[in-house]
Order: sequence, then C-alpha cells, then structure tokens
Amino acid sequence: MSVFHCRLASLALALAAVGGFVLLLVLAAQHPQAGPLLRILAFLWLVAAGASKLVFDLTETVGREDRAKVSRAASLHRFRE
Repeated sequence: MSVFHCRLASLALALAAVGGFVLLLVLAAQHPQAGPLLRILAFLWLVAAGASKLVFDLTETVGREDRAKVSRAASLHRFRE
C-alpha cells in the first residue's frame, strides 16, 4: 500500500470510530429506556475502534520501516559492487 492509501485507511478508521460513537449517543438520547445500554455500547465502540486504528497504524509503521531497511541494504549492496 502506498503512503496515501495507508493514511486514507487510517482516516477512514478514525471517522468510523467517531461516527459510530456519535450515532450511538444520538440513539441513546432518542430512546431513554435503552439509553444506558446504548451509552455503554458507544463507549465500547469507541475503545474497540481506537484499538483497531492503533493496531493498523503500528503495523503499517513497522512495514514501512522494514521496507526502508531492505531499501538501504540493497543500496549498500549495490554500492559495494
């Protein structure tokens, strides 16, 4: 994946996290009887989506570092030849 696509996917995950959180809070406000459960679900949604984004960002960073190491090693190898 290119850097642009990774950043776009990361942004989409962040927007989905905030959007789902807000949607569940709006539903909690409109349905008072189910409000407490929906507020708990909103919090869990935010935590789960945040963890998903964190894992995505960390794995993408590690992949980018690995590609940079391979690129540096290849350029050193060509320099020695």
